[in-house]
Amino acid sequence: AAAAAAAAVILKQADKPVWRNNWGVALNGDISQPIYSVDIPGVARSQGVAAAGPGARPHPETLWLKTEYETLRRLPESQAILFTIKTLTQPLNTIGSVAAATFASSLAGMTEDMRKYKGLEGEAADEVLEYLNELAAAP
Repeated sequence: AAAAAAAAVILKQADKPVWRNNWGVALNGDISQPIYSVDIPGVARSQGVAAAGPGARPHPETLWLKTEYETLRRLPESQAILFTIKTLTQPLNTIGSVAAATFASSLAGMTEDMRKYKGLEGEAADEVLEYLNELAAAP
């Protein structure tokens, strides 16, 4: 039912390009690595950064910010809908104070369910948020 509703919205709006941005935290800069499903030795693949216990999680300084720019548009002749995605990665420790503040604000405002969806729940989210606030405060 949700997929049908989403398809109806897409078909209705696809006459005008539709776009969205998405972000996540990854263990490396490999753009083929899914954002929310990362490999940590000894942790199930689907559990993400948050799954490892304290001391086993990678330090936030070693993580990568992965952003995606997604578009939908209808092709004029065939009326087919084209989906595009551009993925960019950057070491989290290089994003700069303004980006860190924006990212920290987004993470701080998320519900626990959204954090869980992004693979950054509980103490893992707190650690990343603390690190981002440190980056945001840097000159």
